[in-house]
Amino acid sequence: AQRLILEHEIKLSKVENVYLSRIHPSTVGGLPGMMLSLADAGKNGLKIHGPSGTKDFLKATTWFMRRDNFHVECVETGKAFRESNTAQLKVTKISVEASEIDRISPKSKKQRFDCEKVQRSGEVICFVIETPKTEGKLDIKKALDLGVPKGPLMGKLKQGEDVVLECGKVVASTDVVGESINGSSVAVVSCPDASYLENLVGHEGWGEWKGENSTKLDAMIYICCS
Repeated sequence: AQRLILEHEIKLSKVENVYLSRIHPSTVGGLPGMMLSLADAGKNGLKIHGPSGTKDFLKATTWFMRRDNFHVECVETGKAFRESNTAQLKVTKISVEASEIDRISPKSKKQRFDCEKVQRSGEVICFVIETPKTEGKLDIKKALDLGVPKGPLMGKLKQGEDVVLECGKVVASTDVVGESINGSSVAVVSCPDASYLENLVGHEGWGEWKGENSTKLDAMIYICCS
């Protein structure tokens, strides 16, 4: 994570939230080092979102994570999907567990297993990240040309309200405010192996982004590994 932050020239001190798709060396291996870097850079704390077990992982790092002025807040998603809103983003978390899958019993004499099914353990979290809508820009020159004085009336127009001037003239907000630009939506989909597919595809948390009249996703990022 720190390497990508440096490559994209993002200030490490701006990191406020970390979202973990699962508890696995590939996702949490560099987290303690990043937290130490943040603490040494003067950051006061960090909020970490993750699946069940995230708190236990963080607790296990406390013996070498000795930074008294660095506070870590942990939010475990649990079984239900939830939404978290930061100052600039809306994040929907979708919790998925592996389903029971068939497995042929090994016939090798060295492998004396007798199970027909195995339960893959480990909860994974998928995320849908939405940026806020960008409100249309007020054309101050055009508003002044229409007779709108500087002050509260300008603010009302910016907020989408029509205003009535002292002369009785009505100035519509749409006449002086540009069109708003909808935010972007990106889904980060984690699927460690095939045992997660059934519950992943059928999860009710995807309802808002399924179907003809659903909210559009601008991009999907797949994290697939065995």
